[in-house]
Amino acid sequence: MKTFREILADIDWAMPDSQYCSNTLICLPRYKRFHELIMHNKRESSTTYVDRNFCRRDKIKRKLTRVKAMLKKMSLHFKITPDTCVLDLGSGLGMESLILHFLTGVTVCAVDRETQIEFKKRSCHINDWYDDLVFVLKEAGICDCCLDKDSLNSRVRSIAADASQLPVMDNSFDLVFSIYSLEHFTKLEQTVGEIRRVLRPGGVFYFKTSNYNSLVGPHTPGIIDIPWAHLVISKKEICKIKKEIDPTITDDDLEMFMEINENTLDQWKAVFPKDLWHFVKWDMIRDPDLSEKDIPDWVLKHKPDEVSIDDILVEDIEAILINNK
Repeated sequence: MKTFREILADIDWAMPDSQYCSNTLICLPRYKRFHELIMHNKRESSTTYVDRNFCRRDKIKRKLTRVKAMLKKMSLHFKITPDTCVLDLGSGLGMESLILHFLTGVTVCAVDRETQIEFKKRSCHINDWYDDLVFVLKEAGICDCCLDKDSLNSRVRSIAADASQLPVMDNSFDLVFSIYSLEHFTKLEQTVGEIRRVLRPGGVFYFKTSNYNSLVGPHTPGIIDIPWAHLVISKKEICKIKKEIDPTITDDDLEMFMEINENTLDQWKAVFPKDLWHFVKWDMIRDPDLSEKDIPDWVLKHKPDEVSIDDILVEDIEAILINNK
């Protein structure tokens, strides 16, 4: 790959005096989505309590919408009952797991690198998340009682584990789901093998994941605010430049960015061999406001050969797969 400064010469709208952020570009109508994501990232970085509170509830509402959408899309192929055994892979704080419990009555096993207890140790606002979850659920008419934080384990059993080495017995789950988490797994093939191992024969795997090669790759806003720049500049170079222009950037933010996998759409699909998985749904979701004519010449000139036009335009992948054991 070229260095950032070499490629910068080809970016006719880049502005060095704005620390490599094109303030003119993000105002263009055809990059409306880019502008929205950048502004959303800035709101969530706010340090005021009111803004943090608003952003938490806004995030939880989005998570509620995602879980509802997952249930609706799976309803034609898979029926969830309170007895369904469910694994939430890459669960974070477990918000989707809790929402799923309140919507369906299931008990969920939530797997992430950290348990809720470890999250609590490093997050002074963890209780605020649970308070806001109850607020959002009550507002949506889903929950009419208080959520007892101390009884979290009765609804969501938290396990700290590497997704590529799950401490779970074979054929343990009817459903595994992962919402905007798979892009973080560096050992993707091993992780998918583990998902298939812990799923029962005929079990369902639902996932939605972000495409790194899209207009704004996952965790790129705030790291480099130029559309598609992450596609043609190495992560190492991006992090180096970011540290030079923004000393306040944290190592955690850069590590989160560095671990995102850079799979093309074809590489994503190859992770799920058709003799092992039945494809019920495989949707590549594009930004409706973007088309091939909106891709700058410098992106087409410098992009890796294996990256296609679809790779550049598709934002997310959403899939429902059945385990062919």
